[in-house]
Amino acid sequence: MGSFCSVGTETETEKPKRLASYNSIEDILFNTGLFIQENQSHFSSIYNLTSFPIGYGSYGEVWICDHIRTKEKRAVKIIDKLWLNTKLADQKSVLNEVDILKTLDHPNILKIFEYFEDVRYYYIVMEYCPEGDLFDELERVGKYDEDSAAKIMNQIFSAVNYIHNKSIVHRDIKLENILISSKDKDLHLKLIDFNIATFFMGKRLSKFTGTSFYIAPEVIKENYNEKCDVWSCGVIMYLLLTGNFPFDGSSRDEILNKISQDNINLKDGLMEHLSPLAKSLLESLLKKNPNNRFTAKQALEHPWIQTKANIPTDDMVFRKTLTRMLSLTKKPKLKGLFQTFILGQIQENNQELKRLEKVFSELDVDRNGVISRSELTDRLRLDMSKEDALKEVERIWKLVDNDGNGDIDYTEFIRVSLEEESYVCKENLRKAFYYFDKDKSDSIEKQELMSWLSSGAIIPMEVIEDLIEEADANCDGVIDFEEFQDLLIEKIEHEEDKVSVHVEHLNEDEENSSLEEDSDNDEC
Repeated sequence: MGSFCSVGTETETEKPKRLASYNSIEDILFNTGLFIQENQSHFSSIYNLTSFPIGYGSYGEVWICDHIRTKEKRAVKIIDKLWLNTKLADQKSVLNEVDILKTLDHPNILKIFEYFEDVRYYYIVMEYCPEGDLFDELERVGKYDEDSAAKIMNQIFSAVNYIHNKSIVHRDIKLENILISSKDKDLHLKLIDFNIATFFMGKRLSKFTGTSFYIAPEVIKENYNEKCDVWSCGVIMYLLLTGNFPFDGSSRDEILNKISQDNINLKDGLMEHLSPLAKSLLESLLKKNPNNRFTAKQALEHPWIQTKANIPTDDMVFRKTLTRMLSLTKKPKLKGLFQTFILGQIQENNQELKRLEKVFSELDVDRNGVISRSELTDRLRLDMSKEDALKEVERIWKLVDNDGNGDIDYTEFIRVSLEEESYVCKENLRKAFYYFDKDKSDSIEKQELMSWLSSGAIIPMEVIEDLIEEADANCDGVIDFEEFQDLLIEKIEHEEDKVSVHVEHLNEDEENSSLEEDSDNDEC
């Protein structure tokens, strides 16, 4: 197997931007995307590169790098401006990937942390996935059984359905663009490389782009929409189950001709061992006419995915999560902001995170990547009256919906569901403090906090001063590490969590336990 290079880079549509205005602490909206910013320092003063690149793209290379202060290992895409045409270089179109990834918050989409620019290069710093990509993994195993393939496709469909609901089309979904972040019992996957993705906003697209083996027929005709991604998913599913491409050839033209003219042969010898359900889904994904092709949401709802991929959520974890959400209380705005930053920065190898990901997926009934008011209300109505459920949901939304978009996003859910001691530890706090402390002065100053929060917003200095006051115990106008730590680690030990009658009903078979640890605990 192999791959032809992607072609095309321009985007047809840009998502409109709006400028927010904050007049008080309570006005401040934030999500993980707020913290994905250009770092004005020189890349080499913040990161050390490894000795050789680990991957290659259309305009640059991917390297492993180590953050000098935190020692964290990350990946960086280094793009050489000399490889770009003048228009791309001048308009910074190559940073399209950054603009798109800022808007995304999904467990199966690669995190991006920050970016740099100097005279010669762009540097995009991303999450490092040490287990390689799905292409190499498939070459190693040959092909997958249906249960394993379904679990892989479930994650891919989940990511694709999410970006489509965000009006984003990827346009280059392929095995090489799916990284493996961990190999436990099953693979945990991340969709990457959004450099030729675009906001489609309901319009037809016309740019011929993508990787030849995976290109949909309508892309060849230069008249397509987001369903071109679903075709690519169908190619991946075929590959996983057979070890071969559905439309192969020795040249680019031969491959594109077969994609345009040939239909998938369900009676082929490679397909003999597949179940009727697997064949049914493949046929629905690889329909030549996109109007007759499944959406990503329909693929997630197909019986092959439902029966083979959906692992039941641990009931104890599920009910404990609902208990935590129902017992939420108002916290300082700055604490929520710093917690969101930390969750956006840490590598997702936490076992509790993986368990909560399943809870999130179960609450996200329509699998669009967010939890809606109606979805949470319907679940709470199983344990309380409709009136009480509606009241609880409105109360929860005021405490959880930090970006004001009307839904609970993945990181918002994790922030209130994950036990704080599993991520708010000295190691993560020190790392987060170093990232916020841009000038390395061992304190977070007004201008530093302003620079983090004012991206796309107008914030008066008095609002920043009010935020500083939430943590500034010694009233010196800055936040030192001890104050940063004290804000995020509560020192009062609770003898027992006191929760509402509704919480007790949800948690009647469980013992209430302390949710906070002593601040001297150094381990996550």
